[in-house]
Amino acid sequence: MIPRLKHGNDREKCARIHMIAIRTVDRPGVLQTCARILAEAGVNIASSHVFHREDTDNRKEAQITIFAENYTPAVVERLRQQDFVLDVQVFELTCVDVVPDIVIFPTSLIQEAIREIALNYGEPVAASIFFRLGYMYGQCLAQHYIEALRHISNIELRLTALLNILKSLNLLKDYKIAAIDDKVILRIREPVEMRNRCLEKCYFTKGLLAGLLEKLLPGSQIVSESTLCPTREYEVTISLLPVS
Repeated sequence: MIPRLKHGNDREKCARIHMIAIRTVDRPGVLQTCARILAEAGVNIASSHVFHREDTDNRKEAQITIFAENYTPAVVERLRQQDFVLDVQVFELTCVDVVPDIVIFPTSLIQEAIREIALNYGEPVAASIFFRLGYMYGQCLAQHYIEALRHISNIELRLTALLNILKSLNLLKDYKIAAIDDKVILRIREPVEMRNRCLEKCYFTKGLLAGLLEKLLPGSQIVSESTLCPTREYEVTISLLPVS
């Protein structure tokens, strides 16, 4: 989704965005064909993401999610006619009311604030403050988009929609998703803490994800995390089942 940032009492509605979820056979040329079908129908692709998985019959499958503007229902029938397409679902992700007011801070300011608080008050204090800040922001975003996302029953697709919202708000540069059994592994490129200079811990981003997951993916939980400083990536493993 690509919401418009608001200032003051500006109450414009965000753009109409549809998420087209295409389950396909995993083979070369599939994404290119899907993109061509949408282009010929006049559908503009705002962004697209692919993750790969293998089903119980050992047939390689891929899940393509396309966030589209100017969507027309005719593209669904054309997609379903392709021999590599196994299923197509479409979800409208236009926000219910308006985009919440957003204050933008330079990412360097967040980095310096974490460093300064950690230096003067200790890392546990910095972790607590910025995790809580991210968590509250995640809860606010989740509350705003809950009506638009609750009808997406597939957990991986809902998670993809959430990450695309964060990307559109410039809270991360890009992401990849890998599904393994009852877990998903997220590889987030350049969350706010890892711009310019690399911090070893992503307190704010972890809190942000925790706040979103609690409201929009009940029962899911972050079970491990790591930072990859040379590539400015934050890797998070999320359990899709309640953790005892």
